[in-house]
Amino acid sequence: GRAGSVCLLTKEFYGLAGGGIGTAVTNLALLLASHHIDVTVLYATRDLSLPPAERAFAVSSFFQRGVDLVLVANERWDVTGPQPLLESWLAYDWLANNPSRCDVVHYHEWGGVGFHVAAAKRAGVLHFPHVRLLATLHGGWRWARENQMLPEWSAGPALIEHMERSSV
Repeated sequence: GRAGSVCLLTKEFYGLAGGGIGTAVTNLALLLASHHIDVTVLYATRDLSLPPAERAFAVSSFFQRGVDLVLVANERWDVTGPQPLLESWLAYDWLANNPSRCDVVHYHEWGGVGFHVAAAKRAGVLHFPHVRLLATLHGGWRWARENQMLPEWSAGPALIEHMERSSV
């Protein structure tokens, strides 16, 4: 039998968007799956630059390796807003609608992807109160912007930094 269930909430994942976080999350997902843990990766980046066939290939190839890859930010188009808030909220919405999928939700602070999940847990309004949250620090948006010369998002660095700090 399976040894539990983990949802990995991320803005990067191998085959979709790369970087150090994507490498870490992908390897963690494969390691957990190899130890018979149910793994669902909630990819929370709304990005349509990758062709649908390549997205489908990534989902299929990881499923064959025991990892359920869900493109949460590309499932609903009836919601709009600043990208960081939107992606965080869509991840929370997916978790709220699938409350029994995870024993643990593991997310990185970068980009504030866990902002809504952490806020709901702190407020006591989490739709999945049994779930444990685990935040990993990879280096915030300000550090990435200054050291990797990333462009500013339209939502602004202050919003992103607030979301990151509030999620841990």
